[in-house]
This record gives sequence, structure tokens and C-alpha cells, in this order.
Amino acid sequence: MVYLAGLFDANRILVAAHRPAPVQVSFHNGCTTGLEQMDYWLTDALIHPTEGSRERFTETLYRLPIFYNYPPISGAPDIGPLPADDNGFITFGSFNNLCKITPDVIRLWSSILRALPTARLQLKYRDQLGNPVLQKQILARFKRHGIRKNRIDLISALEDFNTHLARYNTIDIALDPFPFTGATTTFQALWMGVPVVTLLGDRFIGRMAGDILFHAGLHACLAESSDDYQQQALDLADDLEQLRTRRVELRAGLAASALCDGAGYAKGIERAYLDMWGRCVVA
Repeated sequence: MVYLAGLFDANRILVAAHRPAPVQVSFHNGCTTGLEQMDYWLTDALIHPTEGSRERFTETLYRLPIFYNYPPISGAPDIGPLPADDNGFITFGSFNNLCKITPDVIRLWSSILRALPTARLQLKYRDQLGNPVLQKQILARFKRHGIRKNRIDLISALEDFNTHLARYNTIDIALDPFPFTGATTTFQALWMGVPVVTLLGDRFIGRMAGDILFHAGLHACLAESSDDYQQQALDLADDLEQLRTRRVELRAGLAASALCDGAGYAKGIERAYLDMWGRCVVA
């Protein structure tokens, strides 16, 4: 039995405690279930390196060849030209859940904006930024770090999927929050030709974006420290030619990568389940 996102959305994860199946697997959960009856937790070697992972599990970690898989986004909007070419300045952006934008995130993003006095930052998460109280709070937090409100664009809109994707045509570089990084948001940004800078954490939720970027071939966008994160963002902002090239090439590269290889992913999952079953029979 496979439990999908067991601790999210009121799923009935405690069913596993009754051991309804001889092999039980946790998949796409945010952390350990804490249940000794859960046998395996699916991951991969970048999310949980064999050496150095600090995260604790009651389950046995089972490393797939790759953890994430997404279908190519059919009918997605065309990728537009690099916004900086028309604007004359770099636009950073984050369309992640606002709960992920912690004080440490704001501090680091502000440091990047101070280093690039003409750059702007665009934030959007559904229509939540239409709330005046929330707007005031976010702008005040940036102001404490010397960033004026005219450099922060707060977008509020309940949009259909394609209109949301098209909004990536207004940003040059996506900044990933931490320690809870983006996953689907990261994939969508890459599909729209926008590179993402992420800070690798020490557990699953801190390495989701990094895993996607790694398998997309954007190894240089994986930062090991806050200073490295800032330097990655500044280096990208300083190389418009590289941004133009990536904008043109990212979608095709992503579609050809293991991230979009559904058949290959299914075979990897099947091998994992057969291996788990074989271990159970032998035991």
C-alpha cells in the first residue's frame, strides 16, 4: 500500500498503523510519518545523500533514480523575450506560498536588491496579496532592510493556469524561498524559461527545488550558503546573454530530461516495488 502525501490535506495516514498491507510505502510526504508500521519512504540521492543527511525517519529510505516527475505542460503560453531587455533592469520574482517567505528569506532577498539598486522584486501567490494588511506587513519587512516599497511589486490575481504561467514572462530570475523550498512552482518557472536560484537545506523540504534544478541540468543554481545564493543571483543578473539563452533553451531541455520521462519514471517505481516485495517475501 502506498500512502500519498500522508500528512497533508486530512489524509487518513493512521490507517497504516493497522498494517492493512505487508509492505507500506510513504510517497510525497513532507517528513517521516513516525509510524513503525510504515516500511519505506521514497526519495532519491540528492534529496537524501547516503552521507550527511540529518533528517530522521522511522521508515527505511528508498532512493529512486529520480524523485520528481512532471508531464510536459501542453498548451503552455509562448515564452516571451527577456524582460530586462525592455525594462532596462532585472526583475526577480517568487510565486511561492507566502508562508514560505520567512524573515531570513526577506533579509537575503533585500541584500540582493541592495546589491542591485535598479532591480525589482515581484511577489504573487493567488489573490492573497490583495489583502491591505498583508501588503503593509510585507512592505514593512522589506523597508526594515532598506528596500523601498516602489521596488516591490505585489501581484494579486486569481488567474487561470495559462494566465498564471504567462506571468513568468514578466520576470527574469526566480528566487526560491527557504527552508521550505518550491517544487511545482520551480518546474513551472523552468518551463517558462526562467532560471531559479535555490538554497540547499538539510532535509526533504529544503531540497525539493534543488532536486528539480539538478535533474534539469542547472547545477550552478544550487547554493550551499546564503552568500552563495546571493552570488548566484547576482551572477545571473550580470549575464543577460546567459539569461536570454536559457530562456530559449530551458523548455526543450526540461522536456528531454528525466523529469519529464514518465515511462522511465514508472519503470523505476516498478523496480522499487518489486524489490520491496522481494525483501518482504524473503523476510
